[in-house]
Amino acid sequence: MCVVVVAITTGCNPDHVDLDLPPPPPVDSGTWTPVDAFVPRPPDAGRDAGVDAAVDAGRDAGSAPVCRVVGGCDPFERDPCGANRTCISDATMGTRCVSSAFTLRGEGESCTVDNQCAERLECRGLFSDAFECVRQCRIGSVGECGAAGRCLMQARTGETCLGLCVPVNDCDLLTQDCPGGRACVLLGDPESEDEIATCLPPGAAAVGQSCAWADSCVRGAACIGGTCRQLCGDSLDCTTGTCSGRTVSGVGYCR
Repeated sequence: MCVVVVAITTGCNPDHVDLDLPPPPPVDSGTWTPVDAFVPRPPDAGRDAGVDAAVDAGRDAGSAPVCRVVGGCDPFERDPCGANRTCISDATMGTRCVSSAFTLRGEGESCTVDNQCAERLECRGLFSDAFECVRQCRIGSVGECGAAGRCLMQARTGETCLGLCVPVNDCDLLTQDCPGGRACVLLGDPESEDEIATCLPPGAAAVGQSCAWADSCVRGAACIGGTCRQLCGDSLDCTTGTCSGRTVSGVGYCR
């Protein structure tokens, strides 16, 4: 799985930034925002200063959406597909309307295919082999995932607006106290721009290897400046080097 969110840097953070049943089986991983995009942005057209200002104003007012889904349907519209149909994302066709199951399942309930989930939910296996209905959101949005979640993961289409809510749970970067073999990963909060730590599936890149995503590295390491760095509390935690590196929020890493 590749992860969406943040660049961990050692200085200031720059802006980098109609098919019937059965639908295809869900994909168990998505595309996360690259680590060099500290705050997810709307599509490129939104990078013009005037549009960016309008987006910021919309955030403050809690009115204008930060982006708009451009596929075959928009799950954030009221009843986008009509009766007994639901709007899902697809790996090749963007968003589309499909026939919905007779009994729709709610957020967090188990599922096997997308059309089993209620509106604005998608069947995904984000953290384990078990699939569940996950809430959709707009990349760059504030508050759409509730107090305990963030819009961190892009939907499987690569559509730049449609994302998925990922629960944010504080964990210890040094003791790696996440359950189920998950890693405590250092990434950026797209709402506050602060560095946060949350439990995600671990990556495979070892310390010293290159990385492109916040969750590319093995447990206990973070993707900093494109390289997996060992996190540390003091130099005793470092296999090589000393605990002299600091991220913008003061998290230590070996160098």
